[in-house]
Amino acid sequence: LMVGVIPMMLSSTFMYFIRITGHPQLGLITTLIMAVVDVAGDYILAGPLKMGTYGLALATSASYWVPFVISVLYVIFGKCSLRLAKPTDVWRSMASVVNLGMPSALTSLCNVVKGIVFNLIAAALGVRVLSTIMVQGSVCNIVGCVTLGVGSAVMPLAGIFFGEQDE
Repeated sequence: LMVGVIPMMLSSTFMYFIRITGHPQLGLITTLIMAVVDVAGDYILAGPLKMGTYGLALATSASYWVPFVISVLYVIFGKCSLRLAKPTDVWRSMASVVNLGMPSALTSLCNVVKGIVFNLIAAALGVRVLSTIMVQGSVCNIVGCVTLGVGSAVMPLAGIFFGEQDE
């Protein structure tokens, strides 16, 4: 559902800022709260309200608002050392942001295409293939968690130690 796309993008952006300020535990806390809200929403919407998979999707999408709201409140009212400011040269900043975000955008696009292709293959070949694809997806997600975690930890350090260009 598109309901969760905007808060998912915004909350992940705010989480990068919060991680840089030295409060990575807030990301963990908000993720745990989001999971609890998601599971509770799944139970209520798919159980008593009998909304089925639509209810599951709605609960997951709605749960993405939790880290977004907590992150915004932290940045605005918390002890966050970073402040939002209006950029002076918007187009140059936008070009830099697009350039930095392009690899992630292409990865996401490729994952969407891969998902569509896998679904078409599974629809044509049956349940056994679908089970195999789901196992493969789970293994990839586990490996992805490790690599994303290491990458998220290394990026700020690399920026500090190799990107400063002190003279």
